[in-house]
Amino acid sequence: MRANVQKFPLLLKQGFVNPLRRRSLRVRAVSAPDKDSKVGYGDVDKDIVEQKAALRQKMRELRYMLPLGEYHRMSEAIESNLLATPEFRTAKHVCCYVHKESTREPETITILHAVLADTKKVLVVPITRVKDDRLDLSVVQDLGDLVPSTFGVAEPVHEKLVKSDYVDFIIVPCLAADLHGIRLGYGKAYYDKLLSVIPKRVAAFALAFDFQVLPNIPSAAHDKHITAIVTEKRIIRCSP
Repeated sequence: MRANVQKFPLLLKQGFVNPLRRRSLRVRAVSAPDKDSKVGYGDVDKDIVEQKAALRQKMRELRYMLPLGEYHRMSEAIESNLLATPEFRTAKHVCCYVHKESTREPETITILHAVLADTKKVLVVPITRVKDDRLDLSVVQDLGDLVPSTFGVAEPVHEKLVKSDYVDFIIVPCLAADLHGIRLGYGKAYYDKLLSVIPKRVAAFALAFDFQVLPNIPSAAHDKHITAIVTEKRIIRCSP
């Protein structure tokens, strides 16, 4: 595993941290702009747009306030909880986001390594297509192939694209999520669009710190439900 760290030093500079060598990194946060009213799903109620924008800002601030040590500790607990789920254990083609430490997204490095270490699993990661406002999916066989790309997120240099129905388990990021499976993203609906073309049988798990779980989140017609939320304290099976 340490050999892999040497293969992608750029990832370490962007906050991609190997769990065996955690250290404090200062990286400028780069976030996608809020564009809920322009995501291509028709008009969205102005009140909902404003409520979600305010909630995004609040959740960003709460995450940025996390001390780095606490962030790592909580992330490790989230990853451990995710790896213990039956959905992950039985999955063959796992799609997982690559985290950014600078925005305090729950880490996924341990999950990525676990998938690659299992000869019965295939790792798939998202690739952002800004011009088309969508995510494509690519198989990754070596974390050394990941380099910082769109919004500073690590993406594969050598793309091996697969269709959305290839994956049988998907792990997504969020700024907040509620008990009914509504997920609050960064505002451009990249993951809502991806989830809309993922087969309904595929379990979609969001990783979040427990303070990001809310009773209810304002939602629009295009918001897609997730199956479960994994935090450092619990696994929540969502009920629509």
